[in-house]
Amino acid sequence: MKKSFLLFAILGFLVPTAFSQGTVNFNNLGLGPNLSFLVDYEVGVPLVGTNFVAQLYYGHPGAEELIPVASPPAPFREATTSFPGTWRGGSRSLMGFYNNGGPNDPITVLLQVRVWDITLGPDYRTAFESGNGFNTGKSAPFIYFVPRAVAPPAAFLMSNFTGFSIVIPEPSTYLLFSLGLLVSFFFRGFARK
Repeated sequence: MKKSFLLFAILGFLVPTAFSQGTVNFNNLGLGPNLSFLVDYEVGVPLVGTNFVAQLYYGHPGAEELIPVASPPAPFREATTSFPGTWRGGSRSLMGFYNNGGPNDPITVLLQVRVWDITLGPDYRTAFESGNGFNTGKSAPFIYFVPRAVAPPAAFLMSNFTGFSIVIPEPSTYLLFSLGLLVSFFFRGFARK
């Protein structure tokens, strides 16, 4: 009886730890008084539109490849929002990264935010390839310290995240040439009158 109780006690301690994971508040709203956390469509123009989504990628510090969290991408806010440049995030699980307050404290994770137009593809790589890199973008990788589960809510913020601009297509050479011809014909006709 004592051996069975001891076995169940050990399993009861090990099983939650084995299936635990760290969490992060995947949200760029309210990260500070300045606007360095916004995602821009072009420099100085915050991104809006629910066709744009943000996904969190993570891995061990120094990892060459990061993987997406299991949660679906978070949409950006509507064009009429009071918070342009931000997405509708929430809590995200970081599988394999758990801070139990033990000898490995603090636990660090490498995070990256990737943004794309969802009409170009269901994931970042597909959207990047189908859009030739346009209407996509990603943050610089940053370190996140996984807090203990009992930490205050502010500890779960992505405080090392900095905003970025997505890559937008430049007007084509032919479009600019056509516009130049149109303007020259307009002024030519205007000058004759």
